Amino acid sequence: MPDLPPGYVLRERVVAQLDAAVRAPLTLVTAPAGWGKTAALVAWARTVRIGDEMPVVRWVTSHSPDGADVPGRLRGALSAGDTSDLKADSDDELARAVDSLDRPHIVVVDDVREISDPAALSELESLVRHGMGRLHLVLSCRRDPALPLYRWRVNGSLTEMRTTDLSLTITETAQLLAAHDVVLPGSTLYALHSMTEGWPAGVRLAAMAMRGHPEPERVLDDGGAYSTAVGDFLTGEVIETLPADTRRLLFDTAVATRLNAGLVEAITGRDDGARVLAELKGSNAFLTRNAGPGGWYRFHPLFARTLHSELLRRNPERVAELHRRAAAWHATYGIPAEAMRHALLAEDWPGAVETLERHWPDIVGGVRYDRPHEAAPHAPAGDEHTDPRLALAFAAERLRVGDLEGTRDFLRRSNRASDAPDPAPTTTTATTSATSGAATGTTSGTGTASGNGTSGNGTGTGTAGSAGNGTSGGTASGTGTGDAAAGRREGPAATGPGAPTGSAAGLTARAGQSAPGMPAAQHTPAGSAAPAARPTSGGATAVMTAPAPATGQPATTSATDQPAATTQPPTSEPPAAAAKGPVRVNARMIAGFAAAEAWLSGDPRRTLTALGDLNRPDEQNDEIRALSMLDEGEARLRLGELAAAGAPLHGALVLAQRTGMAQAQVCAAAQLSVLEAARGRLRASARLGRQALVTADRFGITDATDLGWVRMALASVYGEWDRIAEADRLLDEGLDLAAGDPDLLVAIATVRAKLRHGAGRLAAALEVLHTARRELGGAALAPSVERALALTEAELRISGGDLGAARRLVATGGDPDVYPGWAACVDASAALVEGKAAAAASTAQQFATPSVDTALTWTVHAAILTSLAGRALGDRNRVLRGLEVALDIAEEESFRRPFLVGGHPVRDLLANFAPLLPVYHPLAAELAAGSSPLAGGGRGADGSLVEPLTERELTVLRYLQGTMSNLEIASTLYVSVNTVKTHVKNIYRKLHAGRRREAVERARELRLL
Repeated sequence: MPDLPPGYVLRERVVAQLDAAVRAPLTLVTAPAGWGKTAALVAWARTVRIGDEMPVVRWVTSHSPDGADVPGRLRGALSAGDTSDLKADSDDELARAVDSLDRPHIVVVDDVREISDPAALSELESLVRHGMGRLHLVLSCRRDPALPLYRWRVNGSLTEMRTTDLSLTITETAQLLAAHDVVLPGSTLYALHSMTEGWPAGVRLAAMAMRGHPEPERVLDDGGAYSTAVGDFLTGEVIETLPADTRRLLFDTAVATRLNAGLVEAITGRDDGARVLAELKGSNAFLTRNAGPGGWYRFHPLFARTLHSELLRRNPERVAELHRRAAAWHATYGIPAEAMRHALLAEDWPGAVETLERHWPDIVGGVRYDRPHEAAPHAPAGDEHTDPRLALAFAAERLRVGDLEGTRDFLRRSNRASDAPDPAPTTTTATTSATSGAATGTTSGTGTASGNGTSGNGTGTGTAGSAGNGTSGGTASGTGTGDAAAGRREGPAATGPGAPTGSAAGLTARAGQSAPGMPAAQHTPAGSAAPAARPTSGGATAVMTAPAPATGQPATTSATDQPAATTQPPTSEPPAAAAKGPVRVNARMIAGFAAAEAWLSGDPRRTLTALGDLNRPDEQNDEIRALSMLDEGEARLRLGELAAAGAPLHGALVLAQRTGMAQAQVCAAAQLSVLEAARGRLRASARLGRQALVTADRFGITDATDLGWVRMALASVYGEWDRIAEADRLLDEGLDLAAGDPDLLVAIATVRAKLRHGAGRLAAALEVLHTARRELGGAALAPSVERALALTEAELRISGGDLGAARRLVATGGDPDVYPGWAACVDASAALVEGKAAAAASTAQQFATPSVDTALTWTVHAAILTSLAGRALGDRNRVLRGLEVALDIAEEESFRRPFLVGGHPVRDLLANFAPLLPVYHPLAAELAAGSSPLAGGGRGADGSLVEPLTERELTVLRYLQGTMSNLEIASTLYVSVNTVKTHVKNIYRKLHAGRRREAVERARELRLL
């Protein structure tokens, strides 16, 4: 049996799974290289038991590339002595050897790269079919063997452990780092876990690189020693073991962060994309398929980084062309942000500008990714290549990956380019405007325009042509005046069925060809109907002053003046190189970028201010309205203005669906899920969260920060439904997407703290919040997140008996106008603990009735508190009214947590008063008999207290057995009587007792006395 690697951390979770697996005769452990299969099996084999018996554990290693030696090594492991090369005299010899075993045997066959030998497969299948009796076989493979696994799954002969089972959790990642003397701040730990996705080899290599490093977070940057170590491992263990044609396909597809069959075929020119992806996934080549209907796959982040590095090293001349193909495919299938990114990486500047100008609302208002250190496209150097629209395209790309400083830098470049002095103009100008009609057919337009730049004036006439593949023609005319520095237009836009679109590529297009950078896949084949082009967003005029042609010919030309067969290959020359004069940028686009930059900087109020320039009614279309509503809804949600956030977010989702804005649909549904969770509309939140995830999968969006918010919202919902395991899993998934978003990190911490509190782990819940505060490092939080953090901690302080701290948190923790219902419930809980039932009833009553302004969560809590206060006051009608409101809402939305965290008093309330209600509530009986630690007796799974008593509380408890008063106990212990009262309250709470005798009796049951 091999030795465990140095610094190995025993993972009890994995050991428990393997213990459970021995119930079946065959266990298959399948995962790619470096996933810790061998180490996990060694750790398990050293302690495994089958029932009351200690099994014989044999360890064999296959040395055959096709697994042909596996049956022989099995016979050797089951025989005395070293007979691993023994040959079978008959096909039944292995079965007879199994039948003769007198003790349980476990045989681990490690490092089986592949079992493809027909004889070995036949013998293994015969053995499992025969029944292995006292033999349990464990196969450790990198890919599934060609055995009838589907049949064995059905009849119970097979248990499986896959990559997800062997992946390190965030806690296990921290433990492995600590074993190498590396302790990371939470944000860096989450970033590492997100990058490695729990790959043990990746975490171990990171630990070795970080040990002793003065700035361990810098180790994760691409290009350093860590990247080299990971690349060497993956290249040697995975890439070089694959066939040459498979390696070529992997390198070609490395330009894309996610893949589906169509994209693979577009990039590689193959016609079997679906089969290739399925085979790669089956071979465990660090490729996973996303759950959902989209058919998308993605490489492991570190494997994708390695593939891209190898592509740049081996075939650098292919990179630009591969990105161009990817850009064309994404543009064709309505994913403009990815199309623009690939165009920038291909240095196809006209294509990038074209995509931005046509689809900027979806790009600017789309989802965000936590990849600020991702390799960025290189901007063209030199002032002569400066185009404000190209700078905005780079700003949009940096905005997409959450790089605030990069975004601001390119926005400044765009502003400088827009303000640049106007060179001497020629007599050629072109004016374009957005249209809502189709952009097909050969078109030309004539008009006049005048522009007032920052340092010069110019007037002229000209013709702008916009090419298409159809045969219809059209004319466009119009006049316009505008201020070039402000980027605004006045006067009627160009009109007519063929009005040209406002893009640089559209101005340079010729009949029968695409503009530079436009995907050829958008062209219509001869003889087929021309598709309607998506309308250009914004509607602002783009004015470009071009130099006179060198030939001396008149500058005014039309598309019909050019031969139809003329073609121009894509060029990497920036758009401004063809037009040295000022380029007027869409004013609405500028406003959209300003709002997006404010949002990325964490300033929702500035976001709302920036929307003033975006919301001007003169030139709005559905895409701009969707962006404006989305920005407003997100900002108001972060400000805690829940009632005001709903309408704009719903409107944004409807408009995004109507106009096909892929990223805006995901973002709007995600934020609506968060909103509905905060409002206590649990079913709506779950529906919208699932909608966001399905839409994201349809468009291949897998690792956006918005999806982290979705998982946080769903975890909150599942927590209210008392589905704790699912909620914890969703929070872990959300953390992988949250490393660069302090608001999301803290939101996840508040939900996790509630889960810990609901399980009776008060100290663990407080530690979660304290860790979140430490990790903030002074970062500003959105008002809603800051208030939620303070109120969650206040709830925990009340449970711990620290009422003063709870009240201070309510009074000073964030904006008091945010979550007033939640704050009232905290105040009422504190008053109830103090015995001030009338004050508690008065505070809670104002929120104990459903209304549009109060979240249902806090209506339920307030109604329960009203009932508890009514019982203390002897007001039976108040008890019944509050209980009826709470149960009505709880049954509608499936609330569980508000009743469970109330502990014994709420359970007693349900048992005694729910039967008196006019309508039978089956939920009341279920909750009254609940088994939650806070609802059902306060014991853990082993019969011990969930939250143990402190030494001082045990001392006070011993005195409670006698007849001493609190004052006498205080005198005996030399403490104040208030201190004794606090200890007594904690004892009652932890033992779920209502009086002294009950506390003593429960303590004796638990053998505390």
